[in-house]
Amino acid sequence: MKRRKFLGSTSLASAFALLGPEKMTAALKTWDNLATIEDSFGLKITKITPIVVPYASYVKVETNAGITGWGESDKDFRPLGKIFLEEVVIKHLIGKNPMSIDSIWNYMYFKSYDEGGYGLVAGALAGIDNALWDIKGKALGVPVSDIIGGRFRDKVKCYGSFGANVYSHEKKKYEGRKKKTPLEMAKIASGFAELGYTAIKVRMQIRQLNIDPNPDPSFDTVKEVRAAVGDDMTIFFDANNGYTPHRAIEVGKKLRELYNIATIEEPVTMNNYHALNEVSTALDFPITAGEHEYTRWQFRDLIQIGHVDIINPDLLKSGGMSECLKIAQMASAFDKRFMIHSAYPMIGTSAGLQFAASQPNAMEYQEYVGPRPWMGLQKYFKNDLEFQNGYLNLPTGPGWGLEMDEKILLKDALN
Repeated sequence: MKRRKFLGSTSLASAFALLGPEKMTAALKTWDNLATIEDSFGLKITKITPIVVPYASYVKVETNAGITGWGESDKDFRPLGKIFLEEVVIKHLIGKNPMSIDSIWNYMYFKSYDEGGYGLVAGALAGIDNALWDIKGKALGVPVSDIIGGRFRDKVKCYGSFGANVYSHEKKKYEGRKKKTPLEMAKIASGFAELGYTAIKVRMQIRQLNIDPNPDPSFDTVKEVRAAVGDDMTIFFDANNGYTPHRAIEVGKKLRELYNIATIEEPVTMNNYHALNEVSTALDFPITAGEHEYTRWQFRDLIQIGHVDIINPDLLKSGGMSECLKIAQMASAFDKRFMIHSAYPMIGTSAGLQFAASQPNAMEYQEYVGPRPWMGLQKYFKNDLEFQNGYLNLPTGPGWGLEMDEKILLKDALN
């Protein structure tokens, strides 16, 4: 049987098994060598398709061996992310070996650096990068967590996350600056407690356009949330870039003293590392940031200049799994820990879950917003993630451990 036909009829994992001990050992030793892998297996990317639906942005990567990988990037980058991939990136990747993930990431990133390097670019590239890791896991027949360092834990404790802005599911947009009342926020917090969560994050969603709000609903909101969930619940407070340094210090001290918040996240404008350092120096409890950092170089400055205590990269924004691995390993050299930022269920959650489970400097808690049924993303998959009593179990299937129902997905695809 010819090699091309052979690869079309079996997975790479099966091909490994048929190599025999000596050839298998040789192939594994040169795993990251593109020429060797192509000579051994002939695995190549044949097609890349960005698929945008109302609440998600996916990337499908196909290979000549019949192994298909699925990735996801942040939905905030659609539809421009889809256009960017189609016009700038995809044509350069056809024919490349999907196993050579780092070299592909470097090629994609620096080839498109003049388009910006951060934000939309890093997020769109994350979709392809995450799909390549799915391919690698499927080819070897193991979860991604097994090939990025192995598991330190088989399940991950989650914190519930909820925001103050009022979102209209009918209109599919936020209702301007309208906020939930403190009692409404407390009711949501109670719902997480009933599901077994032992930590929650209160996102005030203040943002830069409403900086230093007056009156500030943060105090009444956290007061009601604390009263609703009791003293044993861990509360994270997210200012969403809502304060100047002086005000952030004032708010942080008061919330810590009155309601024992465990951390304050993004207290000042994103990427303003000197202002962040001012807050970090003044407060005696942990500062978290990183949702709006996209590469290892920004995270380096966040750590060295901003002096945050906890970083929270997002695998759908920060360049994908490949870049986030570098970020986590760099952070460990500074004795910094991380909590993933994860706003979307399914692929985004599975990727963040497997990433956190494989890294020694992951925090005890990781973000899980819940299934968010109003997004309707579960229908695109034939299986689901397992959540029990405040924990997410790590997927055991190959790759991300999720099986896409492409027929249903394509019915909702947007042009």
